[in-house]
Amino acid sequence: MRSIAKALVGLLWVAVLAACAGVGSPALTSPPAGATVVSPTETTRPTIEPTARPTSQFSLTMADTGRTITVPVASEVDVTLQTIGPAEYGNPQLSSPSVRFLSVSYVTPPVPAGPTQLFRFEAAAQGQTTITIQSTGHSPEFEVTVNSD
Repeated sequence: MRSIAKALVGLLWVAVLAACAGVGSPALTSPPAGATVVSPTETTRPTIEPTARPTSQFSLTMADTGRTITVPVASEVDVTLQTIGPAEYGNPQLSSPSVRFLSVSYVTPPVPAGPTQLFRFEAAAQGQTTITIQSTGHSPEFEVTVNSD
């Protein structure tokens, strides 16, 4: 009986979080500050072109997976990912050294659905890098291409 009650409470939390997804969170509903979203073409995914000065900060979420962004060298790119359940996202894979992995931390306060992680990167040099972050569970893979200039 106790395990059924715990399961129902857990499902209730997941339903509440799903209903509130994006409420009050501009990062989930709009492009990074200082960026302009370029409409997708038939053969490419959306591209975000910055209009901000160097050392800008760009915030991405799972909604941005598959996109290509262009950022100035020395800019910070933050990726916030949440899992459902006890899994977490592992170490990011970078296709080139033009983007440097800085750190990963857990976002507080924790939510019952699963951990939220903040991955921080820096556009270290001109070039193109694909960032891939895989989950240890059933959450989807995150992938974004960063053009730094």
